[in-house]
Parts: sequence; structure tokens; C-alpha cells
Amino acid sequence: TRQVPGVLHSPTLRALTRRVLGKFSGDLLMQRATTDDQLPVVDETTDGQLRLAEQAAASGRMPLIQLRRIYQKFPFTPEELSAPLSDAKQDNSPRRRALLFRAASGQQVPTAIAEVLKIALELARPQGLYELTVGLYGPYIKQFNASFALRWIAYEAGPAQFYLGEFCKGKKWRRYLENIAPNDQHARKALRRYWVLEALSGVIDSSKIEAEDIKTWLRTVRTQDPGKANREIRLTYWMLDALGVQLTVGNWDTVLSSWRSQEVSGQLAELVQAAAQSQQYEVVALAAILIGNRPLQQVPPYQMAKILSALAQVGLAEDARRLAVEVAISSQT
Repeated sequence: TRQVPGVLHSPTLRALTRRVLGKFSGDLLMQRATTDDQLPVVDETTDGQLRLAEQAAASGRMPLIQLRRIYQKFPFTPEELSAPLSDAKQDNSPRRRALLFRAASGQQVPTAIAEVLKIALELARPQGLYELTVGLYGPYIKQFNASFALRWIAYEAGPAQFYLGEFCKGKKWRRYLENIAPNDQHARKALRRYWVLEALSGVIDSSKIEAEDIKTWLRTVRTQDPGKANREIRLTYWMLDALGVQLTVGNWDTVLSSWRSQEVSGQLAELVQAAAQSQQYEVVALAAILIGNRPLQQVPPYQMAKILSALAQVGLAEDARRLAVEVAISSQT
């Protein structure tokens, strides 16, 4: 029996590990997470305790439902509760993030929740808490329906729904992004990478991907530092190839040749062999071990592509797609 890591950052990988390796493994994952790294005591209602709780939830050591409860029980003054959005952008603290969540949970109207979510995600990005925040607000985000009334939040709602596995819902925001892009820089930025999420998730056939979308994305990516740009191109192409998606762009074969020709060794070789022998349990265990407790953006592109390919080979293509979308979004935040 292989020893899977006690902490897994990826929600998809955590769910997959519990489902495939069995209930015992799932319980063991949480048990190891809570014993290896003691969860923070949050009886004391301080910013410091809240920060520890956020860190534990972000790394997978604390269930999101527990952090939601902590946020809900945190004592706020009547003044804070009456104006949760006031000066929010000048106060990027755990207390403010808890207050924003409390404000969203007290709303019933999607537009009001979206207004809170927009600020919450703005505060989350510089703190490295984007994925955590999407997960926290997940129950609300999943209920959003693409509409003209919510078009102003499309650049956040669309990618967030893709991250949460709501692929069909996420796809429907594209028309609103295209509608407001001429006058909205956030929409333009999201739109340049939208085809990647659509292709990785499988909501669009590769033959329907617009060549101009790919060219626009390549131009955007290449404005970055060359090393970072090359990594994003390799990661995207290699993940698409691992999922059986082919693109008709000039640099496709050149970029792919480097990963197809690489030799594998160690546990990566074991993963490839297990996939060839249709050993689903073994593939999932090795995927968890290879990714480990690292944030997804730290996993080498070559390794991630091999993991996705192996998962797809053993009948877990949908999980592979969800993991790929998580990787793509984590790499962009």
C-alpha cells in the first residue's frame, strides 16, 4: 500500500483520492492532515487566529465548511456589519475577508452576492488566496447564471465556475465577456485565455476553437518574461495533448515534440506503467504522491501532463479535465 500525502492542495485531487482509494484513505488523509500539522485553535477571535485558519484551509488541512463556520462566528461590531464593503479595498485583512463572507451569506439576491464576491476576489489574489476564496464562495458561485444583469462580473464568475467544475455554466459567460470587452479591460483579459478553459474542460470541440483566439493568447503570453511565457505555452499545449486535444497552430508539433520524446524514470515511470496496465488505484495513488503537498503551479509541466494522461487512460478523463482546469487557473492567478 502506497502512502499518499496527508495534505493535498487540489480539491479535485482530494476528492478523487477519497473516491478511488476508499473511505479509509479519505479518513486517513484528514487524520494525517490534522495530526501532522496541528490545526489552529480558533477560540480566540483575533486576526492572527483567522490567518492561521485561512492558511490551513488553503493547504487542504482544514475543510472549507469549518472555515465558513469560523468566519460566521467571528464577532463584528454593529458598525462593521452595517457597512461591510466600506473601505474594503484599503483593509485586506483576515477580519475583512471574514466580514465579506458574512455579508455574502446574509444575501439572497445574486447581484448583491456578486458585488461582495468581486471585492473578495480582488483582496484574495495578492494574498495568494484566490483558490481558497473561490472554494469558500463555491455554493454561491455555482448558483450564478450567465445573464445580462450580471455581465459585469462575467470575468470573475466564468473562470470561477470552470474552477469549481461547472463547465457548462462557465462556458455561457463568453458571450457577455465578448459583449463588454471593448469597454472593460478585465473582460478583455479573461477573454484572451477563455479558450484554454473551454478546451481543457471539453465544453468545446478542438475543431471549433478559433485560430484567432489562439493567436491572441500567444501574443498575450509572449508579453511576459520569456521563461514564464515558454512555461505557460508548454504547460497548456502538453495538458491539451494529454487530454487528447489537437490544435492546428504552427508551433504545436515543435512544442509537443519535447515532451513526447522525454524519458520517464522513478515514480513517473511507475505511473506510466500502471496506466498502461489499467491500474486505476495505483495511478491515483501515484498521482497524489507525485503532486504531493505543493500548490499546483509548482508542479513541473511535464510531470502534470503525464499525470493527466495516466488519469485519462484509466477511465478518469473527467477528473483529469477538472485537475487541468485547476492547474490552468492556479497558474494565472
